[in-house]
Parts: sequence; C-alpha cells; structure tokens
Amino acid sequence: MRPNAYTVHQGPAGIALVSERFSLFAAVLGPLWLLFRGAFVELAVWVLAVGTAGVVNFHFLADRPLLPVTVLAAQLLIGFEAGDIRRRALVRRGRPVIGVVTGDTLADAEDSVVLRARA
Repeated sequence: MRPNAYTVHQGPAGIALVSERFSLFAAVLGPLWLLFRGAFVELAVWVLAVGTAGVVNFHFLADRPLLPVTVLAAQLLIGFEAGDIRRRALVRRGRPVIGVVTGDTLADAEDSVVLRARA
C-alpha cells in the first residue's frame, strides 16, 4: 500500500490533516461538499460556471448537452482538487500549513504529527 501525503494545519481548535487524493464524496456531492467544508469562494465559482453553462445551453445550444457535460466536468474537478480546495479554505480561516506528513492511514499520519511535536 502506498502512503498518502497529508498537510498539517494548526488552529485554535487543534490540528487538521488534509490528504492529497481523489475524494469520491466531493465528486458525487460537489456543491454540498463545498458548503460543508466552508469553501464558499469555490462554491460561488461552481454556481457561476454551472449557471453560465445553463444559460448558454438554454439560449444558444438547446440541441446539445452542454449543461450535463459542464456539471460532470465540474464535479470531477472538485473530486480531484478536493484536498487543495480544503487547504485553501483552512488557510482563509486562519489555519496555516505547518508541515507535511505521510502515512498509510489517517491514524498513522496523526501519530507522525504527535511524534514530531514531542521531539
């Protein structure tokens, strides 16, 4: 099994680990995932892109499936960029990146953070 890389973010509520991998949950439920994670800027971009595609599809390309293709592309992009989106949202909320750790599981990565803090 290949270890995952996690960025470590520090804040008043403790640390947060963000993995660098595809997120199926983010890809399937993109706007809800963005709302739940507090990524309001990215949610606004998603709404603008899908809304623009809907207007263009309705007025100019009614015979072509532009809107479903745009939604699918946006959802896949959110899934692949989920880690970066979450990192940007955490940094905007005052939780900067303080390091990078690797681990096979989230628990292994958390153990690495604790061991580094004690050293």
